[in-house]
Amino acid sequence: MNIKLYLKKTILFPLKTGRKLGYFLLLTFYVLKSKIIKPQKNNFTFILRSYAIDADTEETIRQVINDSRFDKLYIITNSTCKTNDLLKRFEFNNNITGVLGKKDILEITRVLINSKLVITSDSGKNYLIAARLTGTKVVKIPHGVTFKTTGRFKKTKKYLFSLNYFAWDKYSVSSELHLIRQAASIPYIFDKLCVLGLPRFDKFNLIIEKNKNVDLRLENNFKVLFAPTHSSSSKHLIKKFISTNLNDLLSNNNGKILIRTHIVDRLTNTDINVAELAGSDIYPSLSELFTQIDVLVTDISSIYVDSLPFDIPIIFIDALRDRRTIDNEFIFPGPVVNTEQELCHEINQLIKGVDKYECNRNVNSKLMLAKGKNKLFIERCCNELAL
Repeated sequence: MNIKLYLKKTILFPLKTGRKLGYFLLLTFYVLKSKIIKPQKNNFTFILRSYAIDADTEETIRQVINDSRFDKLYIITNSTCKTNDLLKRFEFNNNITGVLGKKDILEITRVLINSKLVITSDSGKNYLIAARLTGTKVVKIPHGVTFKTTGRFKKTKKYLFSLNYFAWDKYSVSSELHLIRQAASIPYIFDKLCVLGLPRFDKFNLIIEKNKNVDLRLENNFKVLFAPTHSSSSKHLIKKFISTNLNDLLSNNNGKILIRTHIVDRLTNTDINVAELAGSDIYPSLSELFTQIDVLVTDISSIYVDSLPFDIPIIFIDALRDRRTIDNEFIFPGPVVNTEQELCHEINQLIKGVDKYECNRNVNSKLMLAKGKNKLFIERCCNELAL
């Protein structure tokens, strides 16, 4: 007899079933209670995708602190310890009422039901559905513009239907083109999509406006940011595209390489011998990096859209070997390289001042980023949801 299978059927399955049943009864109790005793609805809650404080989280918190509609501010995270450590680096740390772990179901449910607005970068959860039944408004923000799954519709339950649909009031996107790409990726959310923008672009715009007459690249050297996504092996790409040839080219031109991996990747300095590691969950954040670099090197990733407000030259590595019937010169405003030699050539051209894709970046910026939205993200959400 398989002992593991026996234990799973006789012990683990009843425990999991009992926990889910108890959780369902708890949510039902809270929903019914809210119909009798109306919750105050004066909280704001941000649900993190993991535990890191990214540009979206940072800018949203700054906006909420200055908004009189909210009395208390909560953050829900995968790791309270790691998030609290990161929050210490921000001056708004003392304005946060509480940081809750995602396993604190009882406290999370209480906080969400008393929240007027919830912004989540995480997937939909049952407690969000329960909170919405009590009148809490929920807006989902994606981690970036969709590229890899656009047009790859799958006839599976996950793509045809999901309970996430009931967890959100709105799914915010950065522009009309972003809306189309997101709808092609996840069809069932089409009527939830709304061009409310993304908080990070409010932060980027403030940085650019504040420093429009200042040279932010104080160091007189040429910086290359290498930022692959988690869909490709970071170590493999580093080994393939970053070697002594590229390092010599940059050294001869007073340059350097910065490596920033996706948050799900974990690289250490021992994995990189010719570059500097810029961690994914520590400063400098992307907004600070964008003000200092001279060229972005990435694969098919939404990070390039984040860089558009800063007008940084972009080089795409064809790591996935799949251009997906997309006109790269139009949608992707930069050359696509397959080898280290091609990468060195394109970087050398930029060092010489040859930037052939400046017009393409300008077109991309107009397509990918919403224009004419003078209000900040939180205000746009509140107006859309009539809060």
